[in-house]
Amino acid sequence: ARGGRGLGRLGVGPFCYGPVISGQLGGGERRTAVEGPTWDVLVKGCDTDLGRTVGEGFGEAGHTVVVAGSRRDEVEVTAKELEVSNDQVIVFDNTDPASIARVQGQFPAHLDTIVNVPVPKWTGGDPRTYTLADHVTEWHSIFDNALVSAVLTVQALGDHLR
Repeated sequence: ARGGRGLGRLGVGPFCYGPVISGQLGGGERRTAVEGPTWDVLVKGCDTDLGRTVGEGFGEAGHTVVVAGSRRDEVEVTAKELEVSNDQVIVFDNTDPASIARVQGQFPAHLDTIVNVPVPKWTGGDPRTYTLADHVTEWHSIFDNALVSAVLTVQALGDHLR
């Protein structure tokens, strides 16, 4: 499987709602933040290398991973790599309330953790040539994809969290 290691410390961050698995211990050992029962984890952004890595870390730690992203082909690749069943694959755009509403019934009834891996949609080009309006457009995209996407996902799925 692709991706790096080291998923951070146990805690809650702006893009993860619930406990986070710990990274590597000295000597390359891996451990989980949980002893005993496994978690049901939604990882949004599994259509990116970072999302794959996060999903892989939870999966290797023995947790049930639901992979999600907005690019179907990439989400399906991740699902295959992580050996996730089709009922644990959800394709939606979490910056779009209508897209979230369309897949609302596909989410598990219970989730322990939601991890949002934001994917800013950068239009490219040379920022030095941007007008102020271009900068506003780019920053709105970054804001929407990083913060608004997390808020919408948690608002839509908050009742699913245990």
